[in-house]
Amino acid sequence: MKVKICGITNVDDALFCERAGADYVGFVFDKASPRFVSIGEAERIAGAMGGIAERVGVFTTQSEAFIREAVERCSISVVQLHGDYACDLSERVSSCGVKVWKVFWPGMGENLLKSVDSFKCDAVLLDSVSNGRTGGTGALSNWRLAREISLSRRLVLAGGLNPANALSAAREVNPWCMDFNSGVEISPRKKDFMKIKTVIGKLKKNEKI
Repeated sequence: MKVKICGITNVDDALFCERAGADYVGFVFDKASPRFVSIGEAERIAGAMGGIAERVGVFTTQSEAFIREAVERCSISVVQLHGDYACDLSERVSSCGVKVWKVFWPGMGENLLKSVDSFKCDAVLLDSVSNGRTGGTGALSNWRLAREISLSRRLVLAGGLNPANALSAAREVNPWCMDFNSGVEISPRKKDFMKIKTVIGKLKKNEKI
């Protein structure tokens, strides 16, 4: 199972994630997030990394030009699109040689599953929503809905995941990748190394699920 650690804001956290065996680390380019990093900051962190973990850029309302600049400067290989980004943007961005993950969340309406099925992307990420905010809220996602999506699409499960519920989520949903953020941190800008080591140990290092 793939593991992503999102909300990386400093070199030490990025390097530890790589050493611990994370497949992906995420940079959040949303200024409203407490885990926001600028392109310059993400570029510096990416430059210090060893190239083991792939870099994911998390975008919410940024322009296509901004996304392309971040991809180029920060060695991003996965573009994660929140919000109302259209399918044609996903296709244009993927022409840069990156993978695209599109984020959906419960409550998007009756046409959610139809939208998930029709959106052209490399993976679907199901996240939670809390008080109008998505991503990094600590709220659990809808595992039943996630399981249904995982039957037809490559699924990245996010939303309130932590060392205590990681195995339960893996068993119930069987996602392709699990995305950890607030559940593996000391504060919004500092990760908890022991929690990261624990979740990766449970999910990747031969422990039965």
